[in-house]
Amino acid sequence: MANLIIVAGAAGRMGRLLIALASRDPAHKIVGAIEAHGNSAIGSDAGELAGVGKLGVKITDHYAMLAKPDTVTLDFTTAAASMEHLEVASKAGAAIVIGSTGFTPEMETRARELAQKTRTVIAPNMSIGVNVLAKIVAEVAAILPDFDAGSYRDSSSHQNRRAQRHRAFRLARRSRRRAARISPRTPFTAAKESRASDRTAKLRCSRCARATRSAITP
Repeated sequence: MANLIIVAGAAGRMGRLLIALASRDPAHKIVGAIEAHGNSAIGSDAGELAGVGKLGVKITDHYAMLAKPDTVTLDFTTAAASMEHLEVASKAGAAIVIGSTGFTPEMETRARELAQKTRTVIAPNMSIGVNVLAKIVAEVAAILPDFDAGSYRDSSSHQNRRAQRHRAFRLARRSRRRAARISPRTPFTAAKESRASDRTAKLRCSRCARATRSAITP
C-alpha cells in the first residue's frame, strides 16, 4: 500500500520538488496539497504546478479536511505555519514531518508537547552532518562549562541567510552555558578566564573556523 502524502507549501520551491519526487515513486501517492489562505495557487492542480502533469489533486487551504490518521504531511514551510499544521495533525492523529526553521523557544516547547500526540518528526535541518554537529556541541559544552562559545558564519556565502542564522543560533543554544556570541565576520573564538592570575587565555583558531564552517554547510 502506498504512503498517502500531503504536501504543505505546495506552491513553493520545496513543495513543488516534494510533489514531483513523490509522484514518480510508486511507494507514495499525493492525496493532498495545501497552501496559505489567499495564495494564488489555490485551486490549481498540484501536479501541473510541479511540472509533472495533472495529478487530480487541487491545492487547498483547508488542511483539517485532509489530515487523517493514514496520511503523512510533509511540511517545509514557515515556523508559524508548521505550528498550525502540527496542532491540526495532533488532533487528527495524522503523521507529520516538519523541516521548517525559525522556531522560537516557546514554539519548540509547544511542538514537543504536540509531538507526543501523534507520529511526528521535527528536524529544521535534515542534514545528518548538522544534526551530529549539534549533538557534539552540546556534549562539548557540558565538558567545558567555563568556556564562552561563538559561531563563525561566512558572510560571502550564497546560502540562504535565514537558514545560516538559524543554524548558528541553534548551535549557540546547544553550547551556551553562560552566554554565546554570534559573529558574522570574526573566526571562532573561545575564551576562559584564569582564576589563578585573573588573566584571560584566548584560543583563536582559523583552522577550527574553517572546519566549523564546512560542518554547518549542507
